[in-house]
Amino acid sequence: MKNEMELLEKEAKYLDAQMDFFESCAKSGHRVGIKAKLRARQSIEQRLKLLKSQGENQLLHDLITQQRVYVESIKAMLALSPVNEVRMALMTPMESYIHLGKDFIERKQTILSLRKEKLDMTYKFIEHKSHGIDCNQPYQFSDMFDKFGKHYCMHFAISKYDGVSVFQAARAIYEQYTEEDEALNHALGTTAKRESFGTIRCNFMHQHIVSHVNGDNKDWKNMPEMESNGIFFCRFGENSAVLTTDYVDQDDLHPYDTKNRIRRDTSIGVVLSGHEDDDGEKFVVMKRFSMTKLHMHPHKVSQKQQNRFFHNMQ
Repeated sequence: MKNEMELLEKEAKYLDAQMDFFESCAKSGHRVGIKAKLRARQSIEQRLKLLKSQGENQLLHDLITQQRVYVESIKAMLALSPVNEVRMALMTPMESYIHLGKDFIERKQTILSLRKEKLDMTYKFIEHKSHGIDCNQPYQFSDMFDKFGKHYCMHFAISKYDGVSVFQAARAIYEQYTEEDEALNHALGTTAKRESFGTIRCNFMHQHIVSHVNGDNKDWKNMPEMESNGIFFCRFGENSAVLTTDYVDQDDLHPYDTKNRIRRDTSIGVVLSGHEDDDGEKFVVMKRFSMTKLHMHPHKVSQKQQNRFFHNMQ
């Protein structure tokens, strides 16, 4: 198309020169074929306009195609990275500021008042994160980064468990939350000491955990203990369950020992749904999002120690 337009432009210039010649001839009384030449020039101009219009349409089509590719790329990026906005905000909708005073009745009332909102927000957040993802296929995404003296570790996963009920799956997750899962502790290389401050079965549990990293070498022996103070909530529906945990920001009865321990804030949300396949076999789909925040400042932890421990957290 480009070459054709160049040729037509040259032909138009030639016709312009001819027109100048014919006009001079007309003034001298020579009107040979002027109308024919005018029609030829008009034809060339029309063809030039048509080609220009076609070129502009093609350019517009290319731009639209590029824009669609760009939009699809953005969608794919967001689908593959469901933690982008969390990384920017440094928190999730599952989190809220929790302050527990010294009065035991008020502490319990505060915790119970949080339950419904926490579970509702967890369900909405997890379902939003999993939108557009095939829940029949395994899926996971992890992200780790440092910001303002804290180390963040986020993980989002969708898993399928065959031959189990929603309650069985929820029980296993509960043991991980409360760090009663020895296999998980072994994988992390930690030993945990737990202290429960209040529990209502199938409702909530408030727990304080101090854990230390196991290791024989000098580096691991110098690794500070980690301290967490969290509240676990759960709710069971018809063949479904929602589980969540959030950390306590300020506990007047059990303040964080930030000088000697690394404070570990963990927020986790899980949505479980029970299903049956074509053969009538039961299975459970688990959608899970977790974010762990380690307050590294002012502790002096070598990069080697951090790398090894954070690698185990993934």
